[in-house]
Amino acid sequence: SVFTWAPRPHRVDVRVVDGTGAPVSARVVVLQDGKGVDLGPEDGALADPELRDVPTTSIHALAGTGSVLLEPGTYRLLAVRSVRDGLGDATVVVDGPEEVTLTVPQQVDLLTHVASDLHVHSGRSYDAFLPHEVRVASLVAAGIQVAVLTDHNKVTELDGVLSDLMGPTQGGTRLLSGIEADVRKQGRLTGSRWDLGHVNAIPVVPAAVAPFPNLQPDSFGAYYDAFRARQVDHPAPGAGTDLLLQLNHPRGIHFRPEEDPIVSAWPAFRELGFDPGVPLGEGANAWLADQTSPLGTTPFDADALEVLNRFSLTLYEQVRRDWFALLDQGYRMTGTGNADSHALQVEIAGFPVTLVEAPAPVGDGPLDVPAWMAAVRGGRALVSTGPIPEIVVTGDGVEGRPGDVVPATGGAVV
Repeated sequence: SVFTWAPRPHRVDVRVVDGTGAPVSARVVVLQDGKGVDLGPEDGALADPELRDVPTTSIHALAGTGSVLLEPGTYRLLAVRSVRDGLGDATVVVDGPEEVTLTVPQQVDLLTHVASDLHVHSGRSYDAFLPHEVRVASLVAAGIQVAVLTDHNKVTELDGVLSDLMGPTQGGTRLLSGIEADVRKQGRLTGSRWDLGHVNAIPVVPAAVAPFPNLQPDSFGAYYDAFRARQVDHPAPGAGTDLLLQLNHPRGIHFRPEEDPIVSAWPAFRELGFDPGVPLGEGANAWLADQTSPLGTTPFDADALEVLNRFSLTLYEQVRRDWFALLDQGYRMTGTGNADSHALQVEIAGFPVTLVEAPAPVGDGPLDVPAWMAAVRGGRALVSTGPIPEIVVTGDGVEGRPGDVVPATGGAVV
């Protein structure tokens, strides 16, 4: 290979600490004159064939330590961790080797919740490129405590990479091996990237243990049934026969913030013709019977619905309307928000984040996978891009929080 980039002359060592002075992992963004500084060439180790991460403007400071090479000049460094933490901010004048300490204070004490991302891609996905070490580093730097690896139609296991990179405590991050499975139309496959939809199955054993269900199912409901039956026959370590199914980005995908969303990108609700303003099974929603399995499972019988995918508030508003319409008709899918990250900067791991009310791993101990799954399925979760609201509903003498069912005055359920 012929590289076209020469190293910058001055090394800046970065130290990131929390409010107590203890080292903490974070992503450090380098700015000059208010704009991100290009830290690498297009033909470097982190080159993205689809140019999503050009330029690369940040580094990972794992366990509070990182370094960056810069030209002489004045720079602003921002340390970014999670929605529960503040920003570390410092200005540095570079004309030789420098050392900078950035403090990332905890802003929200929400130790009852586990920061989770239920939709993450590694370099094993056909449309992703990150080396495994970099993918893992991005999750640790974002303060993600539970990350579900959901590569396209294949299972990826990176626990060894995480342990090698971060040691016994794994940087506070635990990985679950899931899959993002295509749902393809009946008939001849066209080879098109756009198809009916995507479903995450969490956690699952790889295809080498048992084949995955046919990607061209008779119906959405039959697809769910097939995945659940597979889990019973081939339990996942730590979860047993339990399985979470999440319906992803049902109104399309927003690939780049400066462009419009692609509404034809695996949009299950659009492909099915779901109209949130019409009762299910009636009028425009009469198709429901065709997508219901012999066991009575419908497309809306997933455990979770990805209400917020990446940074798209435009699609979020549409899916939120869909979700509320389904909740009103008795379908209790838990709303989640996930990065769907294939890259480093356009889709930032951990933003948005799903905060799940479940026990966090202690030290180098394991995640209580059944408890985490039960909390997700039970709706005990908050989705955030920054603000973290405390939600309390008061009914007929009863207070309820996310996941609770509260009887209203008069006996109605809200």
